[in-house]
Amino acid sequence: MKKTAAVILALTMIPALCACGSKAQTQTTPAPTQSAQTQTYPQLVKSGDTVKADLDGDGTAEEICLNTTDKSPDTQPAITSFKINGTELSDKIYAAGYSSNTPEDSYYAITDIDAADGKLEIAVMDYGPSDDLYTGFFRWDGKAIQYLGAVSGILPGVMQSNNADGYDVSGVTFDGKGVVHSYVRLDVLQTWFASADWKLGSDGKLAVVPQELYYPVGGKTYPVTALNDVTLYAKNDLKSETTTLKTGEKLTITATDNAQWVLAENAAGAECWLHLSEGGQSVDTPAGAVYASQAFDGLVFAD
Repeated sequence: MKKTAAVILALTMIPALCACGSKAQTQTTPAPTQSAQTQTYPQLVKSGDTVKADLDGDGTAEEICLNTTDKSPDTQPAITSFKINGTELSDKIYAAGYSSNTPEDSYYAITDIDAADGKLEIAVMDYGPSDDLYTGFFRWDGKAIQYLGAVSGILPGVMQSNNADGYDVSGVTFDGKGVVHSYVRLDVLQTWFASADWKLGSDGKLAVVPQELYYPVGGKTYPVTALNDVTLYAKNDLKSETTTLKTGEKLTITATDNAQWVLAENAAGAECWLHLSEGGQSVDTPAGAVYASQAFDGLVFAD
C-alpha cells in the first residue's frame, strides 16, 4: 500500500483556480540555478494543484497543472489532465511514447536534472504492473511537450518501499549535473536490481549509463548452493582456467555484466566467474548449460 509524505517544498503559495479545473493552490518555484536546485528540487506538488515554474528558461513562469489519476473504477488509471498555460497535453504525452499503469495519485513533481541548462522537468511517478516502480520525465520547450523517457523508481518522500530482499529500491535522486541516480532491473540469472545512473543522450532521451559490472543495490550479495556440478572460470574469458564447483558446495554471487558473466566468490573467498548462455538464463556445467534454477538453490525469482 502506498505511503505518502505530506511534505511539499514551496516558496510561495496562494489560493487559485487550478488549470485542471478544480480549486487548489498555486506554487511558484524560482528560475533554475545551482543553488536553487540544491535547495528546492525535486519539488513535490499535490495532484490537481497548479505550480508556476519557468520550465524552458525564458524568464517567464509557466503554469502547470497535472491530475495523475482517473477515479473511475471502470477505466485504467491514467493522467487525465496535463495542462501547461491552459493547454491540455495529456493525449500528446501518450502519443510521444509515455505509458501509465498505476500512477502515483497524490503527487507529481518539478525537477532539475541539469542545473546548468536553465530548464526544469515535470516528473510523473508510477507504481507499475507489479511494483515495478518508474518515473517519467517531460520538458516544455515553449511550444510543445517533450517526453525524455523514464527511469526505475520514484522520488523519495512519496513512498519508501523495501522489497523482499531487504533493501530500498524506490528512491530517485539527482546530482544537478545531468545525472539521475536510480537502479535497473537486471536481465540475467535471477530477479535482482543494481544501482545505476541515467543520463540524457544526444537524442534527448534518458538512458542507463553502461557499466562493466553491475552491483546489486545496497551491496547485497547472494549466497547459493550448487544443485549440480557447475563450471567456474578464473576470469570472464572462455579461454581462462576452469574448476568445478561440486554439487552441494557454496558460492556467493556479487555482480554481473548483465550479459554473459557473473562474478562470484567461492567458499575460500576467491573470485571466480560463471558463464551464462541462452539470454543469460542458463549456467555452464561440465555436462552442458542448465537453467539457473537447476544450477543453484538460493536464487531469487519473482515477477
